[in-house]
Amino acid sequence: MLAHFLFSYLAGNNLIERPKMTKFRLMLILPVLMVLVGADYPVLQDKPIDDLVKLATAAIQKGNADNLSALFFSTIDLDLQGEENFYSKSQASKLLEDFFQKNKPVKFNITHRGAKDVTAFAIGKLETETTVFRVSIFIKMLDNKAQIHQLRIESDDEGI
Repeated sequence: MLAHFLFSYLAGNNLIERPKMTKFRLMLILPVLMVLVGADYPVLQDKPIDDLVKLATAAIQKGNADNLSALFFSTIDLDLQGEENFYSKSQASKLLEDFFQKNKPVKFNITHRGAKDVTAFAIGKLETETTVFRVSIFIKMLDNKAQIHQLRIESDDEGI
């Protein structure tokens, strides 16, 4: 319906002959078309990433290694306080479970976010009972599904 209206306006309301569009009409309607066509695109692309970041934030806040590892690719680049390696989901889950047992989360919040093409990142501050950590989450989209491909948990030099 909207396309029919816009085309008929651009074509001078004569759908049978379809005369040439004037530059003036094109200049008037083109920005509107661009906004209408592209308005929902970024929102739709970011939704899986937003959902994943919310789930990861909740899992880290609760210290729930199982829920967090459910968001990983089958293999993940995991860096826990300088010990970096590639691990399977199950191996990473066990390492995170051990980390959370030693470092009980008190508060976690995302401080920075960004996205480009099929990748995104979220950086946050994890406050535990004894230490503050910087958590970096790196995300990739694959087949319209966002998953974590890298997770870094490092001591935060700035402190609380």
